Amino acid sequence: MKKATILIWILSVFIITSCQSTANNKESIIADFDYDVMQMYIDVLQSRINFHEGAYAGWPSPQYFQSDYISLADYLIKIGDGITWEITEFAVVDMTGNGTNDIVLSLVHPQIMEIVLLVLVYEDGDVYSNIFTSRNMFSIKKDGTYFRRASGQWNVTRLSFSAGIFSSEEILQSPNFYYCYDDFMLFVEDRDNIENARWLPFSTETIAEDLLIAWRSN
Repeated sequence: MKKATILIWILSVFIITSCQSTANNKESIIADFDYDVMQMYIDVLQSRINFHEGAYAGWPSPQYFQSDYISLADYLIKIGDGITWEITEFAVVDMTGNGTNDIVLSLVHPQIMEIVLLVLVYEDGDVYSNIFTSRNMFSIKKDGTYFRRASGQWNVTRLSFSAGIFSSEEILQSPNFYYCYDDFMLFVEDRDNIENARWLPFSTETIAEDLLIAWRSN
């Protein structure tokens, strides 16, 4: 009888400890990121809430820029002039270097198969966007830097965002491939050693779970 009582007590302690450990693990997972920011991104990606179109410094001029407050579903129709662009992939990257994860969506036009990137950033309780052609943003790295084509160069660029306005800074210029092709190729190969951003298939139905996985692994 005494042995049975001791066994029951041991099992009780084990169960309680396991439950506490599970709860603590869940809390630590939630503590790894800003849950409110991630949830706002999920709501935007599922078109439950709207986001702002952000201006880009220089063009169009921010003082003349009319920002729409729009759902993602309506935005994909708007930029296609009635033809809905498709979201194929997404990545979680700190594009603006402020310590908060941003979202990058890869959009494809279903007829001409053009690909553009839509960057979503969070600031002060709202989400803002800006769209980039494949010429102005490609080969995004895990650290948020990317290539931007300019006059025979692939320049390493960093995006920034403040008060609804996007801007970019070229932090490293490549050799010109028209005049220094070998040096240009060495430059590109060196950048290949830096880890790329992780792209995942996009699905509206599973984006909550998929975004959690991507957020934790970023």
